[in-house]
Amino acid sequence: MAEQGIQGINPNISAQAEGIAGSAAVNFTGTERKIIEELGGKLDPKTSFMELFKNKPLNAKVENQETTVKRHQDINKMERQVVDHRKMLKESPHLVPRERVEIKKDLPDKFEESEKPIVSVSDEDSASIKNKKDNKLHENTVAIVKELNLNPSEIMDKFNLEQKGLLSLVSRIKDLHLKRLLTESEVEFKSVSDTIKKTSLSSAKPEAREWLSSQLDKLTKEAAIYKLKLSKSLQAIEYTEKREENINWLTKSIALLSA
Repeated sequence: MAEQGIQGINPNISAQAEGIAGSAAVNFTGTERKIIEELGGKLDPKTSFMELFKNKPLNAKVENQETTVKRHQDINKMERQVVDHRKMLKESPHLVPRERVEIKKDLPDKFEESEKPIVSVSDEDSASIKNKKDNKLHENTVAIVKELNLNPSEIMDKFNLEQKGLLSLVSRIKDLHLKRLLTESEVEFKSVSDTIKKTSLSSAKPEAREWLSSQLDKLTKEAAIYKLKLSKSLQAIEYTEKREENINWLTKSIALLSA
C-alpha cells in the first residue's frame, strides 16, 4: 500500500475555512475571465476579481489603435486666445459703463470756449511775430520781382498794399507773364499783356502809375524779344508757316513797343 503524502497544516486557518478558500480561489465567471484577459491581467487563484482592480490598475492591450481625437492646441496659442477673449469681454459695450451725461446751462459753443486754455500774448511778442511774418513776405516778394527782371527797390513803394497783398499781386503778374511766354497766339499775347497792366495799375499809387506802365511795357517787350529769338531758332531747324506768322507779328509788336 502506497504511502499518502502528508499535507501541510496551516495553524492560522481551520479546516472549514480552508475548504471555503479553496473553492473561492477558482470562482471566476466566464465574463470575469474575459475582462481580466482583455485588460492584461493574470488569473491568480489567490486573488479575487475585485482585488485585481484594487491593487493594480489594469490597462487594455490595444494594437494599432486609431483615434479621431485631435491633438491639443499649442499652450501659448490657447493662452493668447484666453487673453483676447477677456479683453473682448472687458471692452464689450454691454459691460463697459457709459459715460455720465452732465447738463449745463452754457451753450455748446460757449462751453467749448471755456475749455480752451487762455494764452496771453504781450504787445511786444505780438509785434515781433508780425515783423517776422512781414519780413518773410518781403523776401518772397523781392525774389519774384527779380525773376521778372524788375528792380525791387523801385517797385516796392509804388503800391498801396500791405506785404501780403503785394506778394499776391507780383505772384499774379508772374503767372500771367509765364502764360504770355508760352502762347503762340497773337490775340492771347496781347490779351494777357493788357490784363497784367490793368491788374497792376489798379493797385498802384496815382503818382506812380505812369512810371509803372512804362516798366510793364518794358516787360512785355522783353517777352516778345524772347519769343522771337526762340521762334527764329526753331525755324532754322525746321521751317513751318505757322512759326513764320508768329515771327511776323512778334517783330511788329517789338517795333511798336520800341517807338
